[in-house]
Amino acid sequence: MGIIRLDKKYEKLYVVGCSFTTGHHQGKLGSWGTYLAERLNCECQISAAESSSNYAIISQVVNLCETNDMSNSCVGVQFSERSI
Repeated sequence: MGIIRLDKKYEKLYVVGCSFTTGHHQGKLGSWGTYLAERLNCECQISAAESSSNYAIISQVVNLCETNDMSNSCVGVQFSERSI
């Protein structure tokens, strides 16, 4: 697995993570995935939940890669943190 390259043309960016991936209270416009997809000039597919464990996030990434043609896509992952 490598780093997302800004010099490569991707068709889709899949983003997986916790509520910050969905834009939290701001919705899609507040999503880091939407911003990154704009920078990459590609379509953004957000797969995230309001409350996700890191185990659930990894499971989503594995499922995503196993069930989709990833040949011209990239994946961005934001892991959850422990909040007090």
